[in-house]
Amino acid sequence: MIAAIGCSDDDRPSANFNSTTVLDGTEFNPVRGTYFEAVPDMHRHVIFRMDEGQGSVSNMSIDLYIPFTQSGITGQYDMGIGEADDALASVYLSNGMQSYYISSINRLKVTELGNSRFKFEFIDAYGLVFQGGTVPFSGMIEGRFDLTAN
Repeated sequence: MIAAIGCSDDDRPSANFNSTTVLDGTEFNPVRGTYFEAVPDMHRHVIFRMDEGQGSVSNMSIDLYIPFTQSGITGQYDMGIGEADDALASVYLSNGMQSYYISSINRLKVTELGNSRFKFEFIDAYGLVFQGGTVPFSGMIEGRFDLTAN
């Protein structure tokens, strides 16, 4: 196994992100993020991806399903099953050892701040382990995301 160790801008804590997210006692601190709009079906579908830097195995994805009647991204999103006219979110976090589906008895609050900056606030959330069980999850992420092609 060959490992390359270096220090690039992608590996340093990012001034572009502010994160207070904690999953089962471990912080998630993204340094870069991207987003794109997928082919719409019953909703507009916007996908956000974040990671902790080059070589990191920790990453998060937030899929927003936005009703066509909603004018922008800002809003409250149910984190579960819903109808075509509901704003829905699916959130996944992987730390390399385990993957989690992030859920909530409340909603995910999303705010579009302008200039490709977004804020995600997780209220009363928890992580569901794919093999069963739950772990504590809390916090918010605010940052600048680069628009990419899917």
